[in-house]
Amino acid sequence: MKPTTLVFPIDEQNRILLGRKKRGFGANKYNGFGGKLDDGESFRECAIRELYEESGLQGTPEDLECVAAFDFQFPFDESLTHVSYVYFLRAFTGNVEETDEMEPHWLEPNQIPYGHMWDGDRRWLPMSWRASICILMDDECTICYNLTLKSLSGGYWSIK
Repeated sequence: MKPTTLVFPIDEQNRILLGRKKRGFGANKYNGFGGKLDDGESFRECAIRELYEESGLQGTPEDLECVAAFDFQFPFDESLTHVSYVYFLRAFTGNVEETDEMEPHWLEPNQIPYGHMWDGDRRWLPMSWRASICILMDDECTICYNLTLKSLSGGYWSIK
């Protein structure tokens, strides 16, 4: 699978915009807005394009706050394995609209439907609200977290 992005708009009331996926990969799960990079497109450009296509909101790449970079592994189907950058966006314009792919919902942090999201979301999404450690990954992303890390064999780290 091509690299992907996810964008989570956050409004002035600190509500997060989630979309219920209506079709395709992850159907009926709530998530941010995003998708696969087009040829020649940066992660940030992809994030802004996908946000508009799936929600009607417009933003600029410079206003994206990178909160995570993931390497999703699917050993049962390697074609699904991919890298994804995740962003918060607090400055945007436009009106939220339902699309063929997504049904958007503004939610308070205590209303996030983790039971209807990917399993890992209940771990990393709450952590992204209280970031305290920043690590420069590359030009696309500075990752900020307050994490407990556990060393694994082979030089890998796990979120505890």
